[in-house]
Amino acid sequence: MTGLDWKGMIMTTEGDLTTTEKGQNFEKEVAAIYEALGYKVERNVQVKGHQVDLLATRSLAGARTITYMIDAKNRSSGSVGINDFATFSTTATRLFLDGAITGAIMVTNADFSQIASGQALDSNNLRLMTINELRNEIFNPSEALTRTIIDYEAREINAEYIALDAESKFGSRDRIKDIGAYICQWVAKRKGMLVVAGDFGSGKTTILERAFYDCAISYSKGRSDIFPILLPLRSFHSYDDLWSFVTTKALEKNYMSVSRSTLEKRIRQGKIAFFLDGFDEIHTGATAAERASYLARLEPLISSPCPCILTTRPTYFESFNEMHGALSKLLPGEASFDGDSFGELDLEAVLDHLDIHRSRKIEKNDLMNIVLIDVLNRDKVVEYVTAFKDELFVSTGQNVEFILEYLYKIYDLKDLLRRPLLLKMIVILIIKGGLNVNSDKKHVGPATLYSAYTWMCAKRDTRKGEADERSLQLLTDSERLSNCRELAMTMLEKGSIELGHADIVEAVTDFAQAKAKGKKPAERTLLLNRIVTDTRVCSFISNTDESTFRFTHKSFFEFFVAHAIIRNLTKYQKFPAVAEQRKLTREIMIFLGSFVRDYPEHISRMELCFRNSNISGPTRGSLAGICLASGVLLETLQLAATQINDVELKRYRGEHAYFNNVKFSRVDIEDVHANDWHLTSCEATSSSFKACSFRQSKFDLDLTETTLERCSFDVCDVKLSASKSNIDQLSLMSGTILMTEGGHYRDTKFHAVRDVHFAGDATEFVMDGNSRLSQCKVRSAELRRWYHDRSRISFDDCIFLGLYVDYYDLLRLAGLHQSNKRGPLQIRTCSGVIFTDDPSRTLSEEEDGAVKQRLPDIFIADVGLVRMALGEAAGNVAPSASDLEAAKKLIKDLALFVSSRPSMAAVENSILAKILKLSR
Repeated sequence: MTGLDWKGMIMTTEGDLTTTEKGQNFEKEVAAIYEALGYKVERNVQVKGHQVDLLATRSLAGARTITYMIDAKNRSSGSVGINDFATFSTTATRLFLDGAITGAIMVTNADFSQIASGQALDSNNLRLMTINELRNEIFNPSEALTRTIIDYEAREINAEYIALDAESKFGSRDRIKDIGAYICQWVAKRKGMLVVAGDFGSGKTTILERAFYDCAISYSKGRSDIFPILLPLRSFHSYDDLWSFVTTKALEKNYMSVSRSTLEKRIRQGKIAFFLDGFDEIHTGATAAERASYLARLEPLISSPCPCILTTRPTYFESFNEMHGALSKLLPGEASFDGDSFGELDLEAVLDHLDIHRSRKIEKNDLMNIVLIDVLNRDKVVEYVTAFKDELFVSTGQNVEFILEYLYKIYDLKDLLRRPLLLKMIVILIIKGGLNVNSDKKHVGPATLYSAYTWMCAKRDTRKGEADERSLQLLTDSERLSNCRELAMTMLEKGSIELGHADIVEAVTDFAQAKAKGKKPAERTLLLNRIVTDTRVCSFISNTDESTFRFTHKSFFEFFVAHAIIRNLTKYQKFPAVAEQRKLTREIMIFLGSFVRDYPEHISRMELCFRNSNISGPTRGSLAGICLASGVLLETLQLAATQINDVELKRYRGEHAYFNNVKFSRVDIEDVHANDWHLTSCEATSSSFKACSFRQSKFDLDLTETTLERCSFDVCDVKLSASKSNIDQLSLMSGTILMTEGGHYRDTKFHAVRDVHFAGDATEFVMDGNSRLSQCKVRSAELRRWYHDRSRISFDDCIFLGLYVDYYDLLRLAGLHQSNKRGPLQIRTCSGVIFTDDPSRTLSEEEDGAVKQRLPDIFIADVGLVRMALGEAAGNVAPSASDLEAAKKLIKDLALFVSSRPSMAAVENSILAKILKLSR
């Protein structure tokens, strides 16, 4: 039987090995297990003149050292009998009597005979074990698991943990109460892979570590037989194969050395839970192809029978659909992939290249398991802040109610409060005096919050040194922060949020050389080493078990990158060279926008930078993205002929913005309330506009896979072209709107709009829910159906300036259609002209009477006659004399109808205007 494929290659089978090689491999496995149990193991050693397969030694805290002789018996068939036991017993007894060993253990891959087993029971110092029994020893509630539990319980987060809710992104879309508990239930049910997604500061790692801890408790108390293993992914890319990564991290994070065969067996049994933390941290600038390759390398774990929990930021993927699509490509069947280097290939080509062997076939439903962590609701914010009420009162003199009222009044801070990491930051800042709740400050964004927090930490580090007379304080707090910016830019350049010692030296070399000016070479070297050490001990930098260093949270890396970029832009009017070569993530752009909005002195400098003609290409798009993310720069700058990617603008109130031929991709605009916005010939792809209001603005926007939700327009001219897009709860008061191409409109409200122009395709355009038009002037662009059967549209007190209505829907309105089902349209107290395709050219007297009774102020014009009047007769068939007379009469009657109603002044270039022109 082949083992698990750890590197894209099929491993050697037992049948390919000689008897000696099998024996050696068996001995290696036994040694590895004892090493995992905390023993120091020597192989093939002489002890008092006796050859011993393995000698295992271990020091017991507060007691003596114990030493065991271990005899590894590999058998292809049969059992270990009394003769083998007698030899083993004789050697062990002599060594025990000489004081060379504490006891002896014989391990076999077969069974022991009854006689041998009986003899062993008579000795207190001898033990017989099968390899399966020994393998299970490492997965008993062991010292390793106990250490991880003790470690967690000693951390602050154990006391501060907040249970968070989540939402399923695919499938049932259920609400999930307490995602940590949900993960534990998922593990218990062995459900396969679960992706837990959350924005920065949302608590992904905290939740995963808590769930890991709870699962460890369950295992240690015998409530579960699934052994949890925590594997941080941030350094995954630096390992040659999956096996090396798993064994290294199992030792570092779980205090256990796992033999390959033991681990594979447990995996095949589905008795391990893998907690994979930080898929987005593997490579911060990964392409779609690289993301696919990381999933491919993790496939032996993902497709195993074991539950697998993977955390990531949703923004690491271009969309939830890309995340789901990438996972879905792991469905090809029972095969194996060849492990080629993926390089810079197209995503689809890379994923199609996968040919994966698995012990469990991944089902489509497995890939629906993506959940998004919810932000904190107000009750949980209150619960967390209340836990610090005493410290807060000592610091501010205020109670919790006063402090919360202050925080919720600050516009940006209200949102930041809902992220666990940032809530903790805010509370610490208040307690330490970094945020004054007795001030009248109205705006605190993420840049201000992180600036204050990092400054406070750097200041604290300096004061700690000053308090110790023996401490040599080399760097000031501002110098520490400056070096942190250099470290962050080095991380950006290398695409990794971990740096080795050599990387840190490289990052601070320029600073060290400037500080060492005039010193001797030996002094310069010594100073460089001291600067590196001083930088590494900053409060928000931590070292890993691999002698690498990282910021304590990924968001610090993003903050310092943004800080470095904004300093460069405002000082030199250009991007740092590294930033020109690397894609800036959404989170970095959030910080950049916040720097401009939070610090008004940056505005004029950024305007100069924006007008710098030397900035072009992708960096021009990045600059436009900063402009949008800031909000405030929109009031003085015009964005034209550029592309803006991965940016968000939230919680902004402003005046004036001009976008001309701008392409938005993965841009989110939410809770924006503005006047005088102009979007001309703009496109939005995979983007969203939510909870926004605009007044006296003009929007000409093509939407592709984009959401427009809870947006209102007042006295605005709007033109929307929508493809695979949802427009929910759109409202327009006054102004005009043109809807072309398609889109799904739900719960739309138009009131007093002077020109509602439907130009959609009936196969694409749907307006349903409680869509209502009142006191509007309405027309359709063409003499054909513009709405879908699923549409539900109500017209109240509207004027139709040539609106096409399907003949059968007209009969439904009059109650004459054989179907009692409600039609897509409802018309109440409306007037004007409706075009319809009457198959018989004329309604029957009964139908005509019913329609007039139901729609007394509406002129029904047959489309066929209208086409004749306009010279658009179908085909090459010349109209008959009677048809021409009917067309002329239609024109005359229509002109008479319209002339008697001044409110029906036709819109220029409309179908109705063209017909009326013929009557003159």
